Amino acid sequence: MAKVLTRFDHVIEELGGVTEAGRLIGRTAANLCQWRAKYDRFPAALYFRVNDVLAQRGCEAAAQVFRFEPKRAKRA
Repeated sequence: MAKVLTRFDHVIEELGGVTEAGRLIGRTAANLCQWRAKYDRFPAALYFRVNDVLAQRGCEAAAQVFRFEPKRAKRA
């Protein structure tokens, strides 16, 4: 069973800090610092990329670590 990480900072720590985490997911350390400061979450678009990298370490990130936007009802 994979260890579930429930906080942005726990994911960053597991990946070796902002520089290494950014390299592993294809973003810059500055991106990660901005996300931490503004949202304390990853963009939802990175859900699979982050979890693929974490899976190699026997971990996974909980959905709450990502910024998922609720779907809006379509207008008729």
